[in-house]
Amino acid sequence: MGIHKNRMWTNLLRSIRSSLGRYIAIVAIIALGAGFFTGLRVTKSDMIATNQRYTDQKNMFDLRVMNSYGWTQADVEALGRMEGISCAEGARYADVLVRLEQKDDDFVYRIYSVPEQINQVGLKAGRMPSAPDECLLDAHYIPKSMLGSQI
Repeated sequence: MGIHKNRMWTNLLRSIRSSLGRYIAIVAIIALGAGFFTGLRVTKSDMIATNQRYTDQKNMFDLRVMNSYGWTQADVEALGRMEGISCAEGARYADVLVRLEQKDDDFVYRIYSVPEQINQVGLKAGRMPSAPDECLLDAHYIPKSMLGSQI
């Protein structure tokens, strides 16, 4: 039994020495796959925690109640008094066609009222609107060079 075991190890070592590059590549692929899998398993909980922290900081809403007719302030206040609701706030939005000064094409934008308590806005540049003819623009779509421009 001992002789067969020694021959097996001898043949295995001889096989590894004769094609060392192939074995190193196989070990590297296995290590890379195991590392990638471990990273994916750990990342899920971190991503969920990061998202939860962000939504808590911005006080993002959990439920949007919409009505084609609209809501009165009394309706919004009644919703806010319901059990399990910590805050209720009304908002308005409209879909509009916008033509920028620099371009000849029209663009469709959704214009929202600025919330005070829920879905708080994070400014990247500029300041919050202070007059009725001022607005905020999404930094993802609009360059900083448009700050102060007329739309």
